[in-house]
Amino acid sequence: MSEFSNKAVFLSYASQDAEAAKRIADALRAAGVEVWFDVEGGLEHGDEWDAKIRRQIKECVLFIAVISDNTQAREEGYFRLEWDLAAERARTIAGGVVFILPVVVDDTKEPDALVPDRFRSVQWTKLPGGNVSPEVLQRFLKLWSHRIGVVAQRSPSVSAIREPLPAPTVLPAWRRWLPLAMALIVALIAFGAWRLPREPAPAPAPAAPPLPVAAKPTPIEEKSIAVLAFANLSDDKANEYFSDGISEELLNVLCKVPGLQVTARTSSFHFKGLNTAIPEIAKQLGVAYVVEGSVRKAGGQVRITAQLIKAADGFHVWSDTFTRELKDVFAVQDEIAGLIAQNLQLTLRTKTRARTVNPEAYELLLKGRAFLSRGTPAEYPQGIQYLKDSLAIDPESAPTWSRLATGYVLAFAQTVPGWLPRDELIRLARQAADRAIALDPEQPFGHQAQCFISYFADWDWARADASMQRVLALTPGDAESLGLAASLQMTAGHPARARDAAIRAVLLDPLNFPPAYHLMKALWQAGDYAGLEKESKRMIAIHPGSPYGHTFLCYSLILRGRADEAAQVAEHVTTDFYRLTSLALARYAQGKLGEADAELEQLKKQFGATDAYQIAENYAFRKDLDRAFEWLEAAYRQRDSGLTLITNDPFVANLRGDARWSAFMRKMNLPDGGTK
Repeated sequence: MSEFSNKAVFLSYASQDAEAAKRIADALRAAGVEVWFDVEGGLEHGDEWDAKIRRQIKECVLFIAVISDNTQAREEGYFRLEWDLAAERARTIAGGVVFILPVVVDDTKEPDALVPDRFRSVQWTKLPGGNVSPEVLQRFLKLWSHRIGVVAQRSPSVSAIREPLPAPTVLPAWRRWLPLAMALIVALIAFGAWRLPREPAPAPAPAAPPLPVAAKPTPIEEKSIAVLAFANLSDDKANEYFSDGISEELLNVLCKVPGLQVTARTSSFHFKGLNTAIPEIAKQLGVAYVVEGSVRKAGGQVRITAQLIKAADGFHVWSDTFTRELKDVFAVQDEIAGLIAQNLQLTLRTKTRARTVNPEAYELLLKGRAFLSRGTPAEYPQGIQYLKDSLAIDPESAPTWSRLATGYVLAFAQTVPGWLPRDELIRLARQAADRAIALDPEQPFGHQAQCFISYFADWDWARADASMQRVLALTPGDAESLGLAASLQMTAGHPARARDAAIRAVLLDPLNFPPAYHLMKALWQAGDYAGLEKESKRMIAIHPGSPYGHTFLCYSLILRGRADEAAQVAEHVTTDFYRLTSLALARYAQGKLGEADAELEQLKKQFGATDAYQIAENYAFRKDLDRAFEWLEAAYRQRDSGLTLITNDPFVANLRGDARWSAFMRKMNLPDGGTK
């Protein structure tokens, strides 16, 4: 790399660690991050080499130091000069602003490491062998995007004009949600810089992502609030799950305050670990007030400090410290929420009964929810096991039963090969949802799980809609619920309405997978394939382990006549089911009929007994109508959840107009072809 911008990352390492360093560089570049990595020939020798390194370290936005047994064994080396130069520059950067990122690629212990003292004042990251997990990559992207955002704000060359996402034509329908779109800064970084596998390296990522901008500033709602991630002050850093849970439960309680607009969890938590001023946070989230605090857990007690801050002037409207028994943590959250509402001259009205909590069970709940939220079917069994372990400790937890029901439905709808039979999954889902609602009918997620079951398994559209209306009444601003409501609109034959609802959901919580998944489906069925391509790439950057980003990107490319690119993308789908489905479609679109047949036959062999809908899609796309209808009937007998996609599915468009199509849609109690 001969040129280097001030949005790039400098990667410093000993030559013996080149392989691990390259893995780190490749992972970052695949997510759209510009990385300076000299093993690929960016350096000349001699004085020019030294001068270039010094300039790169002076101008880079972040400095990653790879630490290992190899660096320990070398008391001399050019990398040590690089480390000293970075440490010297760090002295000129404001306290709390992260610049140096020490990364350990083996078992080297931090206290023993031979590094500049400045390295010890920041958090270290372990990446065994240089392998970057999706979770670490996501945290890095948040930090990097924040830093380049600061650079962009200082640069007079950066335009303030942004284009809307995903389609300018829908802007008026959601303009009032515009302030929340600022939270998309992290999630959309990859739009301009994401590239297809095996293509040449892209141009550097833009300083800021495309964002919709109103002609006039949108006024901030006076009764609007964001709850930031509370700081974990406990001695055990593993208690991070607990402090995050406190913040999130407080947010959930505040969502029930009539007249209060509450920013969703994922967007609020974006600022965790970043030294961002409260007024700037409030500006990006479009809120008038911010809640921040800290949690210290010791023994059987927890101390929570919370404060309500008015963003306009930084005035602390209210603050207090609460010391309680751990079992009473939910009660103190309700108390804090009530005091916040009181100070905003609002009334907290909730019929949720007082709950106590077992800390171990609560942490298992948080872990289970995290595994289910990433959109990776292979992780669902582990997430469900965490929830079952939590219920073994606390069997009366309605939220845990709700999440368990949702987990079973996700596994039912999205196919976990070699796991429980579909009938057993839905039986367990019904059992868990019924238990959740019986324990607490005012807790929304039991009703949400019931909606999932009615929608994906029973095809009882009326009951699904009734459950969803109940959920929206209990939590009108919940992004995941709005996303599911969008899918209900899609199945009912209203893809344009579904798209608008899904956009609202994503703007409320742009980094969360479920709303984005519903948006991809809605864009696909609304025929907005350019918007689908953008949203799919965004999902790949945020959730690279999920199969859905690559699958919908493949679909968008096929439907835009770019079959060769589609086939290339399909190769990288992370599960057999969606990879075979996508490849069979893409190979046929390429005209490679022999390869398309082979992929389709393998799809039938592995999944024909349980997931017939995508096989019907393939035959419909080929205009083999007889076989398409045969497989649709098989999907009906299997209760295949894929049939919820049928109303405006572009790949089955060739079936419309056939008498068998109208008969099948009547049997499904669905509109004959949908509307726009």
